[in-house]
Amino acid sequence: MLQDPVDHLLMSLHNNFGWGDPFEVFDKMDEESNAESADENLPTYHETIKYMNENDMLQQKYHSRPGIHYKKDECSYNFSKENEGPWPDNLFDLLGKYIVDRYDEEGKIYLFEDCISKVGEKYFIESGLNLKKGKQYFINIVREIVLWHELGHWITHWMTGNDNCRWNLTESYIINGSTKDTHEGLAQAFTFYAIIKIYDQNQRNNYLQVFNYMLRDQASCYHKHYEIMNHPNFSWKGLLRGIKMLRIKENPEQVTIDNLVSEMPKILFN
Repeated sequence: MLQDPVDHLLMSLHNNFGWGDPFEVFDKMDEESNAESADENLPTYHETIKYMNENDMLQQKYHSRPGIHYKKDECSYNFSKENEGPWPDNLFDLLGKYIVDRYDEEGKIYLFEDCISKVGEKYFIESGLNLKKGKQYFINIVREIVLWHELGHWITHWMTGNDNCRWNLTESYIINGSTKDTHEGLAQAFTFYAIIKIYDQNQRNNYLQVFNYMLRDQASCYHKHYEIMNHPNFSWKGLLRGIKMLRIKENPEQVTIDNLVSEMPKILFN
């Protein structure tokens, strides 16, 4: 399994596209320290960690990350071998949540371990035995896929773009039924990005197979990333530019996947 799946996704976006600030978590410490310090010439926490990181004095790490909570609640859906019916069409909601109490504050990620384990076990029984991997291997893959999906929500909501700006939180960032296509489509896009950035080809293929397995019987909103990625001029850089475009909208009704796709030829992929 990947050593740190959070770093795998967030550092890749930062290194390749300049998105986010791995050291932002130290800004608050800087403010508190500067308020108490009489010497304004001392380096800040942010500056010190950044210098150490750039000079290989500590392991590269994306320090600024959401809180991740692993919940042990009993799964509300029967994923047993005997249950041959269709998947619930909101599988990813059963496996994890990104919860925002206030749009102008960072949200938290919750992973539901019992449901994750049951999906991993079901894949192991139905498809994984021939790969000569243990059950826990597939449970871990499901967990990391769900984590990347929820990180996709966090990236969409909270991670600063390469313009160092976040969403227009008081105007166009809304989480409700009408915006589910947008939020789930972008979360799935970042999940897919994390998978294809796995270096080892065999491991990457295993993750892709599990991801496709989890997509069966899912509502259309969980397939919206394909509408973006199937555009003939698609690029990941263009997608991020598209999110920047959506973030400045003043009308939340314009923050849609359809709007993002329709603007591709003009804005995103030139």
